[in-house]
Amino acid sequence: MQSIWMGVILEYIITKKTIAKVKILAAIITILGTVLASDVLFQKAETHWTGILWGLGAAASYTFTLYASSNVEKDILSYVRSKYLIIGGFIAVIIFWNFSILKNFNRADLLVSGVVLGIFGTVLPPLLFTKGIPYIGLGMASILISIEIPVSIISAQLILGEQVFLIQWLGVFIILFSVIMANWKTIKIIG
Repeated sequence: MQSIWMGVILEYIITKKTIAKVKILAAIITILGTVLASDVLFQKAETHWTGILWGLGAAASYTFTLYASSNVEKDILSYVRSKYLIIGGFIAVIIFWNFSILKNFNRADLLVSGVVLGIFGTVLPPLLFTKGIPYIGLGMASILISIEIPVSIISAQLILGEQVFLIQWLGVFIILFSVIMANWKTIKIIG
């Protein structure tokens, strides 16, 4: 979720335009909601700075992917742009490959879940990104991506049967509120 505030800052750096106060407020509220939804305040985990740096690097990479989807070669067809995003992701996976994953490799799992994950995790997201982000811009895309946390928490409870605490649901509602707040003008136009 760090790509939310990184996206707002990157949009400011690149466009040199003043960021709307509602976007800044929505990003701050989304970060607050994310802290509550992810339950990090009540976890008894040790902080590892290496993990924080890798996480920030991943968020920066994701932010640049959003920027590329929003601004680079918008005249090229979406599926062509998606192909290059997928190739870039593939190169990153090769560079940072974890060889220990091969110890537990199972061909049946690859056939059953690999195809579904491939379509819904690798093919469709970049295709839809490259099609939609040019219309909404980098800053708004970063804020809308915050919906990922509510979806993951709802999925954890409904699909995996994990216990979700009330504070996490509060965080989910705060995130959804910030998304609605950031898009209020668009919602009023559509409605």
